[in-house]
Amino acid sequence: MIVHTFGPAWNAIDLSPFAVKLLTWLRMARLPCTTQVANVRKMSNSKLPALTLDDGRLVNDSQQIIELLRQLHEDPLDEQRWSPAEQAVACAWRSLFETDLYFAAYYQRWVPERNFAILRPVMADYMGALGVPAFVRPLAVKAVRRNVLAQLEAQGTGRRPIEQIHAMADRGYAAASDFLADKPYFMGDRPCALDATVFAFLHTLVLPPFESPQKELVASRTNLVRYHQRMLQQYWPERYAAPG
Repeated sequence: MIVHTFGPAWNAIDLSPFAVKLLTWLRMARLPCTTQVANVRKMSNSKLPALTLDDGRLVNDSQQIIELLRQLHEDPLDEQRWSPAEQAVACAWRSLFETDLYFAAYYQRWVPERNFAILRPVMADYMGALGVPAFVRPLAVKAVRRNVLAQLEAQGTGRRPIEQIHAMADRGYAAASDFLADKPYFMGDRPCALDATVFAFLHTLVLPPFESPQKELVASRTNLVRYHQRMLQQYWPERYAAPG
């Protein structure tokens, strides 16, 4: 299988939390794959990641890919063990991370000038990997930023005062910290697909060098920091460095 992604950025596994989610789930499920930097504009839904199956089929959307692979590989993480109520709780948490917390982090990368100055060269490098000529890349990055700002405006986050965006994200991460408490995994003693999501969004928040209040909040929540480190050590040991 080939996972099509944006590629690593800074010291993070991938630029996209959804790519990190899928790649982590594949490791959790012990399904081998290779990765390939892909042109997001050539995807049918204009999003990454995507997956090319061994039979040549191309599948889009991280969650759709995971659901398909669960069927093809007989539920490798034994998700059927959850009761309907537990499945509903996991679904609600995934929705929180992949909507409110995603768009808050998306805003922080692309809108504040100090953070966009950090993102700009990474996006230019991504375009270079796709073969975009160097003299075109600055204009292409500006065009992408205009599209992102339009997406944020249409989705609603871009129309909120920055204080509301911070407050929304802070409530979400504080609730996640309280729910995790001292459990080894987000839903209890055994890992599940939700852990791939939670890990991915923490990973792409705390490692890239962007400044944001939600990054400071997560850093202050010791159990979230330790959770990220545990997941990194267990599923990405080649990237794990013991603290201190």
